[in-house]
Amino acid sequence: MNEAVAMKKLFRFGLVSGLLLLGLLVIAGIALKVYFNEERLRSLILPPIREALGREVKIASLQIDLLSGVKVAGLVIKEADGEADFVVVKEFSLGYSLWPLFGKRLEISRVRIGQPVIKIWRNREGLYNYSDLKFLQAGSEEGAESGLQAPVSDEDTAAKVSPAALPLALVVQHCEITDAILSFHDELGEFPKIDLEANLKSRLDLGDLRPESINVEGKLDFSLTAEYHSLTPKVQGTVEFDRQKVIYRVFVKQEHEECTISGSVSDYLAAKPAIILNLDSPRLDLAYLAALGQQLSAAGGSGAKPAQEQEKPGKIAKPASVPPSPPPLTADGVLNIKQAVYENFQVENFSLQYHYEDALLRIKELKGDLADGSFAAAAVIKPFLSQPEFQGDFSFADLQLSALMAMAAPAFKDNLGGAGHGQFKFSGRGAQAASLQKSLSVEGEYGLRRGGLNNLPLTRNLAQLLGLPELENLKIADLTGNLRLKDGQVNLNNAWSGDQLSGQAIGKIGLDGSLDLPLHLVLSRKLSAKMAQRYPWVKESFNDDEEAVVDLGLAGTLSKPRLRLDEKKVQKQLQKKLEKKILEKLAEKLADKEGESSNKGGDVKPEDLLRQFLKE
Repeated sequence: MNEAVAMKKLFRFGLVSGLLLLGLLVIAGIALKVYFNEERLRSLILPPIREALGREVKIASLQIDLLSGVKVAGLVIKEADGEADFVVVKEFSLGYSLWPLFGKRLEISRVRIGQPVIKIWRNREGLYNYSDLKFLQAGSEEGAESGLQAPVSDEDTAAKVSPAALPLALVVQHCEITDAILSFHDELGEFPKIDLEANLKSRLDLGDLRPESINVEGKLDFSLTAEYHSLTPKVQGTVEFDRQKVIYRVFVKQEHEECTISGSVSDYLAAKPAIILNLDSPRLDLAYLAALGQQLSAAGGSGAKPAQEQEKPGKIAKPASVPPSPPPLTADGVLNIKQAVYENFQVENFSLQYHYEDALLRIKELKGDLADGSFAAAAVIKPFLSQPEFQGDFSFADLQLSALMAMAAPAFKDNLGGAGHGQFKFSGRGAQAASLQKSLSVEGEYGLRRGGLNNLPLTRNLAQLLGLPELENLKIADLTGNLRLKDGQVNLNNAWSGDQLSGQAIGKIGLDGSLDLPLHLVLSRKLSAKMAQRYPWVKESFNDDEEAVVDLGLAGTLSKPRLRLDEKKVQKQLQKKLEKKILEKLAEKLADKEGESSNKGGDVKPEDLLRQFLKE
């Protein structure tokens, strides 16, 4: 019975307290509206804002409510001339929750900024339209009053650096910026013209302002157009973020070129963030992009150096620049381009996978389809040395020479044929052509199947030298070889076979195109017989299979090759052939004379035998 009475009293007390609290809130809200009417709010808020900015500020309407919060419409900040608009905000509203205040927690339920428009520009004197804002000028004047500053104690420094903790936690449950527009224009033309539209939704928990207590998350959607000389990119993207990670996806289009850049940044507040950067594109014209880059570089560096910066005669050259420090991060990603184009070259299904960590860039896999064949490569690069170092391997398979020449030199697309393959290892250091030529090292094996050399300067010279027009179009059944590039020289060793001729080439080709390549050729029986009809001495070079063996020397350059008969080797070959015949004749005569002497019963003297052979 007593418990029931106590419960009724408690219920009545709670009901009365609630009604009183509600009544107080209603009275406070009415009083707030009566006291803080729109005119009074304008007189309280606008003067300090105008004073801080040094600009004319207008507000179309302003309301404050104890329960619903603050609403501002038509906020306008004028330019210095008082006519043009600098910042326009169509709507601003802020709502908060009262109950969390009792738990020392300021909880803002919503912040909404609707259709803000910000216009930034730079005039011909190089001054920005925000440069004369009063609070910015005040900060610069305080820092440059006398150039001398009073010594600052450690306690003062610590007080300035260490943020004071808030007496209550601050949480913004929902922050939204809709249809924001930012534009930038440079009358000097040194920076691109930019128009940006964005929408932001986020949640912010500042805690007590200590870094470890701050938490934020949200999503940003944006669209950007820019104009700078011939560069007119359009960019659309999405960024999602929280305290641990940022995830992004951006679509970029420049005329007919387009790509998607995506990835993430993890632990971006840590000492070593982890970055993922991927690129996907259906088609990229690399020559077009390179030309754009050159135009931008020329536009950015077209200004002449000031007189005091121009080099004077006899001035001591500056020491070589120190290589940049490697960034403290890790990076991974994949580049996928369905079709990469550079002038006449086309690579299909291009893919590159990379990893960067501790100043080391690893190209895990680079592959693509080229000239009806394929290629693959991998490399390790140390890019932050004064002379960057690299090493790796490269291979290709089923590379069609005719298709490759159609890209590299269309005039010769019908002159070379066959399917090439090869495997190589390479290493070197440096980034300039001169240093690379000295340090580059390549070693590997290569081959060619069903090859053809048709109507080339080399084959025409060969056909003219040997008197065999058939060799102007040379067919190669199979070619194998190896090469070694070192100290600017390519050492070749290859051999080939074919219906017309077989052969071997062992020599050198310089990176400057110079040739020093001895050729050892073996003609087919048909061509050997035809050549012997024109040059009877060729019969003396026949091997046991009645094939002519010819030694030539290839000199000159790759663009202007010169073929010549290797006279020393020919003389040596003929001499050996003659010696062999002499020995064979001697052996025959010796056998005959031995038979005669045995019949006659006398010995044959060697000098008589030799004298008789020479006489015959």
